[in-house]
Amino acid sequence: MKHLLKIIFIVFIVSNVYPSTPTNVTAFYREGQTFITWTEVSGAAEYRVYRKTGSALSTADLNSAYYIGSASQNSGALGSVFGVNSGDLYYRGISTFGPDEPYGLKIPVNISRYVITDCIVEHGIDHAGKGDELPAGTGLYVHRIREEGNGNYVVTAITGGTEDKSINAGNSVAVSSEAIAPPGIICIYQGEWSAGKHQCRLYAYFYDDNGFNLYSMNPTTGGGNIWNTLSVMWGDSYVLGRSGTSAHPITFALTGYSGPGLIFNTARGSTIDQVFMNGYRDWYTGWCKHYDYQAHPNGSGPVAGDNDTMVFYQEEYLINSMKAFARHPDFNVDTNRIYLTGGSMGGTGTVQLLSRYYDFFASGYASDAFVDWETYNTANLNDSAAYWASQWGIPSVSFAQWDVNASWKWGSKEANLSFMYKDPACQSHLFKFNGMPIWWWQNQKKQATTPLRAAEEWPMMFIGHGNQDPSCASPHHIPGWADSLNASKRAWGYRVAVAGHGAINSFYNGGVAFPDPYKLKRNEAVLGISNLSSNVVPFSQLAYRYDFASLGVGQALENFGVTWACSLNTLDAVNRIIDSTDVFRAWVKSQAIPNGSIPGGNQTADITPRRAQHFRPMPTATFEAKSLSKDFATTYASKDVTVDEYGHVTYTSFPLTSTGSWLEFRYKDGPSAAHRAAPENSDVALSISPNPFNPATKITLSGAGAQSLYRICIYDINGHLVDSFIVRGFQLSTGVVWNATRFSSGIFFVKAVSKGMAVTKQVFLLK
Repeated sequence: MKHLLKIIFIVFIVSNVYPSTPTNVTAFYREGQTFITWTEVSGAAEYRVYRKTGSALSTADLNSAYYIGSASQNSGALGSVFGVNSGDLYYRGISTFGPDEPYGLKIPVNISRYVITDCIVEHGIDHAGKGDELPAGTGLYVHRIREEGNGNYVVTAITGGTEDKSINAGNSVAVSSEAIAPPGIICIYQGEWSAGKHQCRLYAYFYDDNGFNLYSMNPTTGGGNIWNTLSVMWGDSYVLGRSGTSAHPITFALTGYSGPGLIFNTARGSTIDQVFMNGYRDWYTGWCKHYDYQAHPNGSGPVAGDNDTMVFYQEEYLINSMKAFARHPDFNVDTNRIYLTGGSMGGTGTVQLLSRYYDFFASGYASDAFVDWETYNTANLNDSAAYWASQWGIPSVSFAQWDVNASWKWGSKEANLSFMYKDPACQSHLFKFNGMPIWWWQNQKKQATTPLRAAEEWPMMFIGHGNQDPSCASPHHIPGWADSLNASKRAWGYRVAVAGHGAINSFYNGGVAFPDPYKLKRNEAVLGISNLSSNVVPFSQLAYRYDFASLGVGQALENFGVTWACSLNTLDAVNRIIDSTDVFRAWVKSQAIPNGSIPGGNQTADITPRRAQHFRPMPTATFEAKSLSKDFATTYASKDVTVDEYGHVTYTSFPLTSTGSWLEFRYKDGPSAAHRAAPENSDVALSISPNPFNPATKITLSGAGAQSLYRICIYDINGHLVDSFIVRGFQLSTGVVWNATRFSSGIFFVKAVSKGMAVTKQVFLLK
């Protein structure tokens, strides 16, 4: 009996030393994130994670000041979001290697729990299969570092409604030298099914723990995964881990099948690798910040958060993970040749990302893209469904209710919620638009032409639409799209074909060598072509014309009748653009496209240098624009041009010929060459005080060059220029006053522009 009592006493003491605290808490830091794991407590409902820099946490510190987030029981397990059958990979178009299920070869990855260490780093380059999954009963929390230093962590558990705030060696851990940095990616699976050929990998990116609406991750079945994936496969001549080889281009692809489900890839040749991004069915954008999508699956219940804020979570994941891939040591990516492509929902995402993250991409192609959400109305389109059916020669037409689908994610059009970008690693250049209405932002026709964004140097954008597409609603999206691109003075090409949805997923330019999205570089200028006389179909007829055959064509190829020399397109022995401080020069010519009924020969176009690396026209300067012979001996045409308010010069009605000529812009008068060549202080910051104001406020630009000329432009909420004036940098450094007495209350944007540089700040006039 005495021994039995001792046993009972010992068991009682041991079992109550740490009655409901996690044990074996570990943590490690990697690329801006700290990964915290623990052994879970039986019966716990929730785990709370606390962090303090510098010194260890005490029980008194376990409050909201140091609380960073929570995790549920079994947080180390994947939800159903990851993919079908716990994450099988499907490779489209590989039917010779396996059954069509239904998109091509299926590779069983079978990952059911998180992998948080890189399987190639852990097991070597020859490792095949998945990485080390977290053991059963292990919890996981991934923290994005926002405060640098030595992080001290404590993990507590809530059991039976009570949080045990005991701190002991089992539930606390310290991590040294945590730094703010863009998150990285890790390889979680590697496989190959033929030695040295068609090798594939699956990488994972872990989401930001703060501000991410986990309720958005899988509205139908739940899951709340904290990662997303991207898959990559090489063709026959490429082998993974190509250290020491020359840098190579990469194409990121967005599918129309985003959402819980399949991860696609396509076999590629040996020219450009392609990486497929897995996403969720949110049009590659995001969700409202607080709305519980799991409680209202598939749009049931109230419209998403009409008093909420729309956050671009998915854009954050996409860009951060693409940038992580581009700098990953496993690859040698040419960062000047990063391309983007997508169709349907993926095409929509492609247009959005190209126009918002323009400094990252060289070019891109989007097919079947939604380009105007703001005015899209399914009911109105279906009212005219009989008309479109008769025009297209089919029995009936039913337009997809994508506006209802999007309203569930972004809030109603009536509410027109504001949106926000929050990640300083990839979105800081978009912070100035925070607070603007989401449906306006999702109207790319307006975004292409709003003065608020006219100075942005977008990549050359190639777009394709079928004009008999009820899913993409071609009668809505095609009209006005080419007009907007044309008015923007940017570089673009547009193909409209007699086709339905998904029929023009592959880029096609009529068979000419250039323009071609994969022959453009991020660090090389392009030509913005407007009003090209050889565009055989007027923009206003693109969506409504179904008799292209009467024109001798089966499609309209807009802006492909002109070509120019660049580093990847040699024309007449010329393979470069002259892009210097004082001179811009490009070899340009017209070209015939038989498959697009573009005749070539003599034509005209308005041409604007875009994405120039050194050529920065100064405000108030005058340029001499010329058309010159190959040897510069003959001037075919010339005119004086001035710089517009966004820092651009345009040669209107430039004479294009099939033999070619130099397009040249050269300073005629204005600021001295020495002043133009002087480097601009890049450390500039625009401040406006007071803000809000009534009726006057002071505009100050720190870091402004004393003698530099700056144009101050004031825009209203609709992007209309309402006021402007020119000042010197020394005036801005002490502040200039803008008096808004004649304006009504509202939101305005103040933009300071100089030498192609532009900074913008939002202000509020409150009367």
